Amino acid sequence: MLNSKGVNAVGELLDYTWGRGGDGQRACRGHMQGSTLTLKFSTVFYFSTHQSMADQTRRLSQESADCLKQKIAEVKKVYDAACDDTITTKLTSDGDDVELISSHANTPRRVAYYHRTMVFELS
Repeated sequence: MLNSKGVNAVGELLDYTWGRGGDGQRACRGHMQGSTLTLKFSTVFYFSTHQSMADQTRRLSQESADCLKQKIAEVKKVYDAACDDTITTKLTSDGDDVELISSHANTPRRVAYYHRTMVFELS
């Protein structure tokens, strides 16, 4: 059972209603619903060929995993500090997606979103 003081502290860490949560290039955000924690990574990237898109997608996959692992470590640290109890996480879902934003016939440059979502069960 989750401690309410710990859950409140995690909620404050994940609250991005006043402009927090991104550095202008990428965003690593999350929210809780019951004992489920959903963390999301988003960024925009540019590419011209299918090969460059594949290369950047591999790089962004690693970057997003690192960012989300850092965020889950922060969640554990904040929870532990708030209620002197430990929290365990179990990864239940992990997926990424590339969404094409802009592509024109007159220019080889294409713009896309990269999204990654990790869902954890907390106990």
